[in-house]
Order: sequence, then structure tokens, then C-alpha cells
Amino acid sequence: MNSHGVLMKDRSYLVSYPRSGANWLRYCIEVMSGRITHGVVPDVPLTPLDRSVEEAARKILGKKLVPGIDIEAPPILQHSHRWSSSYDTTTAILLVRDYKECILRDYRGTIGDDGQVHQVISNNSLKVLCNVDGVKDYAELIQCYVDHLGPKHVVYYEDLKTNTAETLISHGQFLKLNPASVIKFLENIEEHNETSVRIYNNGVAKSYTEGTANVKLHSDKFLSPHEKKRWDKYIIKNYPDIKPIIERYAEDA
Repeated sequence: MNSHGVLMKDRSYLVSYPRSGANWLRYCIEVMSGRITHGVVPDVPLTPLDRSVEEAARKILGKKLVPGIDIEAPPILQHSHRWSSSYDTTTAILLVRDYKECILRDYRGTIGDDGQVHQVISNNSLKVLCNVDGVKDYAELIQCYVDHLGPKHVVYYEDLKTNTAETLISHGQFLKLNPASVIKFLENIEEHNETSVRIYNNGVAKSYTEGTANVKLHSDKFLSPHEKKRWDKYIIKNYPDIKPIIERYAEDA
């Protein structure tokens, strides 16, 4: 287990801001590789998905995802929401989602009242972007990825949902997975997607997108075009070093 974002030597990690789709990517990796992944706190799990997705499926759905998978074996990677340090021999996979989506989704889940979220945004939407768990944390994770000198790979949530085959094939190549296993997974992608959503909805929280490819659900619900541009301009101005990673989300900034 990594401690407070310390990514250990000779280990592999999936790093993401909360609500960026990590559990779906972990599901994909476990089924394609035949090896478990670990969640954020596997030693003291708060939800079933803090252990492996395989164990969560057995507990929640009463079914095995991968016949013969060893749930006691070392994980192929561990998920982390923090990244304070790493080593040249650390393998890092960064999962990135539009900040206008994941920060809003995280804030929405914390507040738990859409009316209150609308009220805060109508007063000053940047208060949501810059909340205590907001853009600073988001940008720091990406900055650590930019600075990392070891093996690294970036996956965009939007590509994972709208261009799934190409994204998973590329990701499989980075992880050196058997290409046949990746293709087999893609042949049953709709069934896997539904299973993943069922695990998440019954074991962690509510999936607002329900596994669909709606990649602008939260921003379209809460932010006007003007406010979206304000968010874009703020993050590009204040965190210029991460622009190469996030500029796809801020085309007019």
C-alpha cells in the first residue's frame, strides 16, 4: 500500500482525481490481464472496491469475473488519489477526466443537494472549482505526472468511453498484455460495462452516467457556456505547466 501518495519503487500505480472513472479502468485491466488491481486503501477497505474488483464482484454480485484469478497474488497495479513522490522505476498511469466534470461530480457528491450546488455556482462558480478538494489537487496530480521520469502513460476518460477499442488496445500495449485477451474483452464490452456499473452502484456510490458515453453530464447540468470558459481560463492561467495534458478541455482559453 502506498502511504499518503508515496508511489513505491518497482511498483505500478493508476493515479486519478476522484470521480474520474478509475473503477471502470480497473475492471478493464483485471479482466484483460487476469490479475487483480488494488483500490486506494486495500489494507483497511472502506468500500468493496478498495480491494480488487474481482473480490467486489464476488461479494456484491455473487459471481466471478475471471476464472482462476488469484485474489491473493500481488496486484498488477494499485489505484491512488494522491501523488507526493515516486521513483524512476515507478510505473505511473494517469487517468484524466475533464475538470469541469470530475470536480463538479466530486463536489456534488460531497454537498448532496443539487439546489445548493446551483446556488453556489450562481453566486460564484469558481468557488466550486477552487474548493478545498478541487483544482489544486487535480492540477498537482497532473504536475507529478509531467515531472515523472519513469515509465508513464496517460488515459483520458472521454477516450475510454467514446473510443474504447483504440484506447484499451493502446493501454494494453503499455502494460504488455496479451493482445488476444484485449480483443476478447472488447467483444463483450457492453456486458462488461453493465457489470461494472452494477458493482459500482451497489458497492461504492451512485453512477450518474450509468456507464453511458455522456462525457459532459455534470458541466452541462450546472455550468453555462460563460462559466465553462471561466473555469477553462482559470486553470490554464494558474497551472500553465499542465496545459499540454488538459488543453483538449480548454480549447477557447
